[in-house]
Amino acid sequence: MKNFVTKKILTLAILSIVQGSVAAQTDFVQVGELKASVHGVLARLKPANQGNAVNAMAATLQTEGMIVDPNFKCEIVPGLVRLCPDPNTVNAASLATDSALLKQCKDLMETGLYDYVEPDWIVTTRQTPSDPSYADGTLWGIRNTGAGGGTAGIDVNATPAWGLTTGSRDIIVAVIDTGIRYTHQDLRNNMW
Repeated sequence: MKNFVTKKILTLAILSIVQGSVAAQTDFVQVGELKASVHGVLARLKPANQGNAVNAMAATLQTEGMIVDPNFKCEIVPGLVRLCPDPNTVNAASLATDSALLKQCKDLMETGLYDYVEPDWIVTTRQTPSDPSYADGTLWGIRNTGAGGGTAGIDVNATPAWGLTTGSRDIIVAVIDTGIRYTHQDLRNNMW
């Protein structure tokens, strides 16, 4: 009996691990060198369709097995919506493979309702500065963590830029200010 219980617990533990790894693997699909979410695509409605977005898309989305994600809000790009597989329909779209994802984007584009339809790319910060002032939040204009009573997030959003470039001696930056501290550790060897 003890052997049976041990085997049963071991089997359940293995199943739990396998199911966990499968769930983790299904969150994204590899498209070339990039990762994209399997939970939706981004689409920007053509300006003519932005006012009546729900009416213009309803029939098309039903046919495609998709719905508009009600939790996605983007005030920066007018007409941008996130389209997700409809879990309440038998013909729900599957975005689990790169070919299925790209086909879904192509099919939605062919409806003529959108300026563009693209995968919801998964992006991450690849690099951040090693400057201690950046890490502790005292460079609040670059990365405002709310240190010293400030408002977290009120900054220039510089962190994503470090994933693209960390600078070059070929780039010249003009500072228009009432003064500059030439002896600052980041400037003293870079002034001319």
